Amino acid sequence: GSAIRRLDRVQGRIDQVRTLAHGGRLALDELDELLFALPGLLDCTAALVTANGRDRLHVRLTTVPGQAAAVRRSALDRLTRYPSLRELPVTVDLAPGTLIQPGKRTLEDHREDSRS
Repeated sequence: GSAIRRLDRVQGRIDQVRTLAHGGRLALDELDELLFALPGLLDCTAALVTANGRDRLHVRLTTVPGQAAAVRRSALDRLTRYPSLRELPVTVDLAPGTLIQPGKRTLEDHREDSRS
């Protein structure tokens, strides 16, 4: 053996794939492709939650000032028309101010019965 310590398991976007209640899957990179193509979007967060016994996707957007309403409408339209999200209720809110989250972005999973 070597005196050099082994690296721990590399965590990355592969860990950000979640199985949905209807059997579909959702990955953070899919959300990134859908949302960061929108002009005026600066940052976003996404979380899976359970509401009334159903999975729900909650997305919060940070936008360029003056473009919030248009970005929110476009984001909701893209998300609800995306094939793996058609069966999933989606809410899109605006983050207060222009706070951009520091660090690695994640797809949070706050569901009661996390299926990861």
